[in-house]
Amino acid sequence: MARVLGMVCSGRKGGYTATLLAEMLSGAASVEGVETQTIYVSNHQFSPCISCFDCIRNPDHTCVLDDAFGRRGEGPLFKKVREANGLVIATPVHNYGVSAIAHLVVERCYPFVWSDELNGMPFAGIVCASNQGMHLRALEELCKFAYTLGTRWIDGLAVHTSFYQTALLKARVMGKRLAEAASVDETEGRKRFSDVERMLYYMPLPWNPLDWMMENLKMIDRSLKGGTFQRLEAIELLEKAGPEYQEAVRYHRLKNYEEAIKHLNAALSYWTRATWAEYLELQVIGAAPPKAYRPLPGAY
Repeated sequence: MARVLGMVCSGRKGGYTATLLAEMLSGAASVEGVETQTIYVSNHQFSPCISCFDCIRNPDHTCVLDDAFGRRGEGPLFKKVREANGLVIATPVHNYGVSAIAHLVVERCYPFVWSDELNGMPFAGIVCASNQGMHLRALEELCKFAYTLGTRWIDGLAVHTSFYQTALLKARVMGKRLAEAASVDETEGRKRFSDVERMLYYMPLPWNPLDWMMENLKMIDRSLKGGTFQRLEAIELLEKAGPEYQEAVRYHRLKNYEEAIKHLNAALSYWTRATWAEYLELQVIGAAPPKAYRPLPGAY
């Protein structure tokens, strides 16, 4: 059986957000061979990440904290996410974004970044606003989180309660789509993204990573000019990142986004390995980067 896990990231168990998720999971359960489960996250005890980086150093890439997302992979929420073939996070809109609970769930999924276990897992998001709105901005934020975990965004529903009845119908259809993708995940195995494939896939979605990453990596040129890196290994990697970034800029101006993404990801790989060599391996993490993390160019 394919498993679709729904996580209610609201303290209100019978509220608008929880009801939207219930309707979505009802649609998912109508697909043969799919079972669903709802988790009210506020019922579980877990804390913010404490930045100990044990999940990076430890080969099993699980969390050491003694709570629902920890216990070396035995925490109930961690196990549920790990076992799922499809995940949906449902959150109200708080402060023009997702709830603190939703943010915390994604934060505590950090070990999966290093294990690569969620890479390609079908994902859907629900956000619901009942006053000013900003549900579209909140959905964009949730889509960004889905990208950072490597999941495969299937669909998203941004709802204002003014249009709630229509949204309930859409939620049921969306549930079926997620369930069908989860069924493929279970029967055929997870279809993992390369870094380039993931960025290309997300370009037309609510959160487009290309422009964000182009802006972010302007610091490569600044680092090259400023001489801020001292270790020879890091400098050599940085010097490889620079030309790749300039090629990404060139193709981006030409609106050849596929080529821009290829060069941007090459630059990003060199950059992250340079920062790891300069700062993280000796001063912060105390370990080399895991295999799944930003492999150096060669696959592009």
